[in-house]
Amino acid sequence: MPWSTKNYDLTKRAGEIGIRTYSKIFELMMRLRANTLWPAMHECTVPFHFVKGARETAEKYGIIIGTSHCEPMLRNSAGEWNDQLNGPYNFVTNSSNVIHYWKERLLEVGQKENIYTVGMRGRHDGRMVER
Repeated sequence: MPWSTKNYDLTKRAGEIGIRTYSKIFELMMRLRANTLWPAMHECTVPFHFVKGARETAEKYGIIIGTSHCEPMLRNSAGEWNDQLNGPYNFVTNSSNVIHYWKERLLEVGQKENIYTVGMRGRHDGRMVER
Protein backbone atom coordinates (compact mmCIF):
# COMPACT_ATOMS: atom_id res chain seq x y z
CA MET A 1 0.00 0.00 0.00
CA PRO A 2 2.61 2.68 0.77
CA TRP A 3 4.49 2.11 -2.50
CA SER A 4 1.32 2.03 -4.58
CA THR A 5 -0.10 5.16 -2.97
CA LYS A 6 3.10 7.14 -3.50
CA ASN A 7 4.25 5.85 -6.88
CA TYR A 8 1.66 3.98 -8.92
CA ASP A 9 -1.90 4.74 -7.91
CA LEU A 10 -1.64 8.24 -6.50
CA THR A 11 -4.48 8.93 -4.11
CA LYS A 12 -5.19 11.77 -1.74
CA ARG A 13 -6.40 9.46 1.02
CA ALA A 14 -3.65 7.96 3.15
CA GLY A 15 -3.92 4.19 3.20
CA GLU A 16 -6.14 3.88 0.14
CA ILE A 17 -5.38 1.08 -2.28
CA GLY A 18 -6.74 2.56 -5.49
CA ILE A 19 -8.59 1.11 -8.45
CA ARG A 20 -5.52 1.04 -10.67
CA THR A 21 -3.69 -1.09 -8.08
CA TYR A 22 -6.70 -3.34 -7.49
CA SER A 23 -6.98 -3.87 -11.25
CA LYS A 24 -3.37 -5.09 -11.42
CA ILE A 25 -3.89 -7.31 -8.36
CA PHE A 26 -7.06 -8.79 -9.88
CA GLU A 27 -5.34 -9.33 -13.23
CA LEU A 28 -2.52 -11.20 -11.49
CA MET A 29 -5.07 -13.24 -9.55
CA MET A 30 -6.78 -14.25 -12.78
CA ARG A 31 -3.45 -15.33 -14.27
CA LEU A 32 -2.89 -17.47 -11.17
CA ARG A 33 -6.45 -18.82 -11.44
CA ALA A 34 -7.47 -17.29 -8.14
CA ASN A 35 -10.85 -15.64 -7.72
CA THR A 36 -11.26 -14.67 -4.06
CA LEU A 37 -9.83 -11.74 -2.12
CA TRP A 38 -9.93 -11.01 1.56
CA PRO A 39 -9.09 -7.27 1.57
CA ALA A 40 -6.70 -5.72 4.07
CA MET A 41 -8.48 -4.92 7.30
CA HIS A 42 -6.16 -2.68 9.26
CA GLU A 43 -6.59 0.78 10.71
CA CYS A 44 -3.85 2.05 8.36
CA THR A 45 -5.78 1.08 5.20
CA VAL A 46 -9.00 2.49 3.82
CA PRO A 47 -11.66 -0.25 3.99
CA PHE A 48 -12.23 -1.97 0.63
CA HIS A 49 -15.91 -1.00 0.51
CA PHE A 50 -15.00 2.66 1.11
CA VAL A 51 -12.83 2.83 -2.04
CA LYS A 52 -14.95 4.20 -4.85
CA GLY A 53 -15.14 1.66 -7.67
CA ALA A 54 -13.41 -1.19 -5.80
CA ARG A 55 -16.45 -3.49 -5.77
CA GLU A 56 -17.19 -2.80 -9.43
CA THR A 57 -13.56 -3.51 -10.36
CA ALA A 58 -13.64 -6.82 -8.48
CA GLU A 59 -16.86 -7.74 -10.24
CA LYS A 60 -15.36 -6.85 -13.65
CA TYR A 61 -12.55 -9.35 -13.03
CA GLY A 62 -14.82 -11.98 -11.48
CA ILE A 63 -13.23 -11.62 -8.06
CA ILE A 64 -15.33 -12.65 -5.08
CA ILE A 65 -14.78 -10.66 -1.89
CA GLY A 66 -14.83 -12.32 1.50
CA THR A 67 -14.03 -11.60 5.12
CA SER A 68 -13.39 -13.82 8.10
CA HIS A 69 -13.91 -14.21 11.80
CA CYS A 70 -12.69 -10.81 13.01
CA GLU A 71 -14.53 -8.99 10.21
CA PRO A 72 -17.80 -10.88 9.72
CA MET A 73 -20.45 -10.06 7.12
CA LEU A 74 -18.03 -8.11 4.88
CA ARG A 75 -17.47 -5.43 7.52
CA ASN A 76 -14.08 -4.06 8.54
CA SER A 77 -14.28 -3.55 12.29
CA ALA A 78 -10.87 -1.82 12.35
CA GLY A 79 -11.88 0.87 9.86
CA GLU A 80 -15.68 0.95 9.80
CA TRP A 81 -16.95 0.46 13.35
CA ASN A 82 -17.23 3.68 15.35
CA ASP A 83 -17.44 3.18 19.11
CA GLN A 84 -18.69 6.71 19.67
CA LEU A 85 -21.62 6.29 17.29
CA ASN A 86 -22.34 2.58 17.73
CA GLY A 87 -21.16 1.80 21.25
CA PRO A 88 -18.79 -1.06 22.02
CA TYR A 89 -18.09 -3.72 19.38
CA ASN A 90 -19.53 -6.41 21.62
CA PHE A 91 -22.31 -8.77 20.58
CA VAL A 92 -23.15 -9.74 24.17
CA THR A 93 -23.81 -6.19 25.37
CA ASN A 94 -24.58 -4.36 22.09
CA SER A 95 -26.13 -6.93 19.75
CA SER A 96 -28.74 -4.62 18.22
CA ASN A 97 -26.09 -2.18 16.96
CA VAL A 98 -23.79 -4.98 15.77
CA ILE A 99 -26.65 -6.62 13.83
CA HIS A 100 -27.62 -3.25 12.32
CA TYR A 101 -23.97 -2.72 11.30
CA TRP A 102 -23.88 -6.09 9.54
CA LYS A 103 -27.29 -5.54 7.94
CA GLU A 104 -26.14 -2.25 6.40
CA ARG A 105 -23.48 -4.04 4.36
CA LEU A 106 -25.85 -6.84 3.36
CA LEU A 107 -28.33 -4.28 2.04
CA GLU A 108 -25.48 -2.63 0.13
CA VAL A 109 -23.94 -5.72 -1.52
CA GLY A 110 -26.32 -8.59 -0.81
CA GLN A 111 -27.28 -9.06 -4.46
CA LYS A 112 -23.63 -9.59 -5.46
CA GLU A 113 -21.53 -12.73 -5.21
CA ASN A 114 -19.56 -12.60 -1.94
CA ILE A 115 -18.39 -14.93 0.80
CA TYR A 116 -20.05 -14.17 4.10
CA THR A 117 -18.95 -15.38 7.50
CA VAL A 118 -20.75 -14.94 10.79
CA GLY A 119 -18.28 -16.12 13.44
CA MET A 120 -17.24 -13.11 15.46
CA ARG A 121 -14.02 -12.31 17.30
CA GLY A 122 -12.98 -9.16 19.03
CA ARG A 123 -11.45 -6.26 17.18
CA HIS A 124 -8.02 -6.79 15.66
CA ASP A 125 -8.55 -10.55 15.99
CA GLY A 126 -8.61 -10.19 19.77
CA ARG A 127 -10.68 -12.10 22.26
CA MET A 128 -14.35 -11.37 22.69
CA VAL A 129 -14.96 -8.84 25.41
CA GLU A 130 -16.77 -10.14 28.45
CA ARG A 131 -19.77 -8.42 29.95
